[in-house]
Amino acid sequence: MFKVASFGLYWPLPILHKYRQAARVKAAYTISDLARGIMRKYTLHRIFVLAVVVLVCCCCLPFGFSYWLNSKRLQRFADSLYDYPLPPETEIVDRQAQVAVLTGAGNHCDYLARQILIAKLTREEIEAYYRDVRPPSVGSGELNYIKLLFDEMSLPDGQLRFTIEAYDTNYDAGFDIRCW
Repeated sequence: MFKVASFGLYWPLPILHKYRQAARVKAAYTISDLARGIMRKYTLHRIFVLAVVVLVCCCCLPFGFSYWLNSKRLQRFADSLYDYPLPPETEIVDRQAQVAVLTGAGNHCDYLARQILIAKLTREEIEAYYRDVRPPSVGSGELNYIKLLFDEMSLPDGQLRFTIEAYDTNYDAGFDIRCW
């Protein structure tokens, strides 16, 4: 035991040592609590950012999926027309494919595939060649039409310019904004 001179009190040494340790430990807990608070703040920030990302993905996913699905359908539909063999002495000028609302009031998708060609054949030979062509439809229904369009102005060397179009319509738009 020792005597504290100013107050005349006797304090046992182990007790005084215990209070000094408690003061140090309390300071350590305070720093630790501060570190926990900072980590808790960053954790809450990470959770908030993750929640925003998940919310944006959930809102955009139906639009992106519908766009992707209709684009794949269009590609399959157009490829069925493009893969059909060309008449002899025929060259491809351009190919176009489109999914949109082409007829009607909306909320459905129309699919159009077009191929512009130049041939040295006559109009009757071209019509005979494409008479029985029926590319598959986009869905389970029948193809609406396939049409030949002829450019009345002949090109040099007696070539004939014509367009073959395949058109299919009335498929669900989903969330595809091209079909609204």
